[in-house]
Amino acid sequence: MAKRKSYRYVLKQNGTVSLIILVLVLGCVKNNTKSETLSSDWKPLMIQDVRETWRANYPGHAIEVIADFNGDNVLDKATLSVKQGEATIGLVVLMNAIENGSPKTVFVEQFKKMPIQDIGIANVPLGVYRTICGKGYSKCNPSEKKSVELKNAGIDLFLFESSHILFYWDQQTEHFDKVWLSD
Repeated sequence: MAKRKSYRYVLKQNGTVSLIILVLVLGCVKNNTKSETLSSDWKPLMIQDVRETWRANYPGHAIEVIADFNGDNVLDKATLSVKQGEATIGLVVLMNAIENGSPKTVFVEQFKKMPIQDIGIANVPLGVYRTICGKGYSKCNPSEKKSVELKNAGIDLFLFESSHILFYWDQQTEHFDKVWLSD
């Protein structure tokens, strides 16, 4: 328990350190937004798997989000899933999940050794969002976006009381893209 408190203390004390820590925690991140069937060792998190009290303030206990992510006027479902036998969490989106008997599975990203007690997802409504680049928190790469305009709902993947990454559907590439909103 003391180890976890010191981890949160570092995250709260210095934003730069938290970004570095989160990048190190994400370490082996796989970004794969192709449609695929998940192997049977991937299971969606269930409410009984997460008992942190902060989750009660989030719809779906911050483990599932339902919205139209790609603008086809059909509800999709994003879930946090775990790979059995490994310390790996995945962000999985079931496109057309609510009104279609056979949704298209999009495996958006996986995170190795991510602290399950601190990770969550939330709905991001339509609007314009400034990225950490646009807020001036860091130097921007020439290709880095300063803001993103969501024309459809997005997914906020976050570490509780810390970093936020926005995943959103890019209509041109027909894949999910991501930007950092805070560190």
